[in-house]
Amino acid sequence: MSEHILAMVDHKLIDTGWLESDVDTYIDLICDLAELSGGGYYSDVPQTQHDCEDPEDNLILDLAAFTDASLIVSNDSDLLVLGRPKGWKGRGIISPADFTKRAEAAMRYR
Repeated sequence: MSEHILAMVDHKLIDTGWLESDVDTYIDLICDLAELSGGGYYSDVPQTQHDCEDPEDNLILDLAAFTDASLIVSNDSDLLVLGRPKGWKGRGIISPADFTKRAEAAMRYR
């Protein structure tokens, strides 16, 4: 999790009518989930990636590279295109819907 991602979540939720107090609670939950899953919060991520025209997309790629993430989950069309067909620098890039389908399928086989 990064400052950029949390700022984007905050912005999107406020734009859709969420109360600031609810947004704060939601962001706290996201941070807790990141830590519980073995991740964390990174505030000083080096900006080294320039594969997308959109600088904000590159911030997502920066975080993935910095944390050695194996998967990026995003609805951003430019990131999804970058991830096809074989991923980006060894990392899959899938939509939240695809992630949910894969997670549900994995749960059925546990």
